[in-house]
Amino acid sequence: MVEAGCSIACSTNFSTLSKAPLLRTITVPSQVIHGMDDPLLNIAGGEDTAANIPGADFHAIAGMGHETPALLSPVLADLIGGFANRVDEAAG
Repeated sequence: MVEAGCSIACSTNFSTLSKAPLLRTITVPSQVIHGMDDPLLNIAGGEDTAANIPGADFHAIAGMGHETPALLSPVLADLIGGFANRVDEAAG
């Protein structure tokens, strides 16, 4: 179990770092997957990450925290596999 103090400290540290300028330089296809129940990183951080990567896909996963439960493996496999297929098709 993550302690509340650590969760707050971690969120504060990540939120004060401006990653947007670097994210905007990414030129490869990108997909951001974020757990809606993540106790360490607020979902807004995942949304912001995707918004700053040109053309990135964003997916919020209900029932997923900071770790990936085995129950969600099929969902994640579908998302990642579908993304990889789209990238492959676009590359010709």
